[in-house]
Amino acid sequence: LGATYLACRASLFEVPARLLQPRAPKPGKRILLERIGFLWKRLNFTAKTTARNLFLNKRRLIMTVAGVAGCTGLLVTAMGIRDSVGSILENQFEGIYQFDVMTTLEKEQMSPELEEALEDPDLFEGYLQTVNRNMNVTSADGGDTMTAYLYIPKEPERIEEFVNLRRRQDQSPIPLRDDSVIITEKLADNLGIEIGDTLRVQAIAASDAQDMELTVTNICENYVFNYIYISPQLYRQVADEEPEYTQLVIKTNPQNNDAAIEKLRSFSEELLTVTLNADIIESVQDSLDDVLNSLNAVVVLLIICANLLAFVVLYNLTNINVGERVREIATLKVLGFRAKETNSYIFRETLVLSLLGCVLGL
Repeated sequence: LGATYLACRASLFEVPARLLQPRAPKPGKRILLERIGFLWKRLNFTAKTTARNLFLNKRRLIMTVAGVAGCTGLLVTAMGIRDSVGSILENQFEGIYQFDVMTTLEKEQMSPELEEALEDPDLFEGYLQTVNRNMNVTSADGGDTMTAYLYIPKEPERIEEFVNLRRRQDQSPIPLRDDSVIITEKLADNLGIEIGDTLRVQAIAASDAQDMELTVTNICENYVFNYIYISPQLYRQVADEEPEYTQLVIKTNPQNNDAAIEKLRSFSEELLTVTLNADIIESVQDSLDDVLNSLNAVVVLLIICANLLAFVVLYNLTNINVGERVREIATLKVLGFRAKETNSYIFRETLVLSLLGCVLGL
C-alpha cells in the first residue's frame, strides 16, 4: 500500500492538462563512475549507457535491489533452517562431547574393583570424575533466572579429552584455568551476559543455601543443556567447601563397546545410573525428526513465496522500465539495433541490479 501510494502520489497532484502530455525524459547527469577516468575510458558505448541508466532512476534501482535482496534472504533462510536444526546432534555429541558414557556414583570414593575395571584398556580408553550439579543462574543485576549445570572436573587439565571447550565463531580451544568461568553460548544469550559480567549461582535444593558470584571469563559453543565450567580451586574459593565428584564421564573402547557397557552395569550397587550418549541421541533424534518434518512445509512455503515475490518485483519493474522508455527503445531500433540487442539493452540493467540484490541478500 505504501509503495502504491508513493507511486501514485506525484500523478494525483498533477493537473489533467499536464498528465495528457507525454512525460519528458529525465536529464542525463554525470555519475560517479565517470569521474574514475582510467576505468570509464575502458568501457564500451553499451556499458556506459547501462551505467548511466542504472543511476539515472535511483528509485527503480533501490526497489529492484531491495526486492531481490529480500527474496534472496528468504531463500537462504528457508534452505538454512533445516540444515541448522539437523546438525545440532552431530555438533554436540561428536564435536563437543568426546565421551561415550555418563554415570552417577553413589559416593565419591570408588571401590578398588571399579577403578581396576575402568583401567582396563581393552574396555575403556579413559575416565574423569566430575561435579555436575543443577543450579539456578541469574545475572548479577537481576532479571531472568535459568537452570544450568555447574560442571567441575576433578582434573581440569584433562577436560579437553572429554569435553571440547571451543568458540563457535573460529573453533579455537578455550583452556580451563584455575580462575576460569566458562559458560555456554545460549545461557549467555538468554541472560544477556558477556565476558566480564558477573553471574549469581544458587543451588536448586532448598536444604542447600549455597550462593556464589562468578565473573565470566569466556563463552563456549554448546547446543544441548546449559553449563558453567569452573575449576576445583575456584569452587573451593567461592563456595568454601570441597566439591563432591559423584559423576563419571567415560570413553569406551570402540572395538568392545558392548562389553564395556555390560561391565559398567555389573556395578549397579555403586553406579546409580549409566547413561549412553547413543541412547540420548536416539531419543532426541525422534523429537528432532518431528520438528524437521514440520519445518519442511515452512521451507517449501518460503521458497515458493520468495520465487513468486522475485518474479512479481522484476516483472513489474521491467514493465515500468519499458513503458517509460518506449521512445528511447524506438530510437535505438531506428539507429539499427536488432531485437536481440534491444532486449539486451533493457535486460542488462535488470541483470546487474539483480546481482547486486543477490549479494546484498546473501
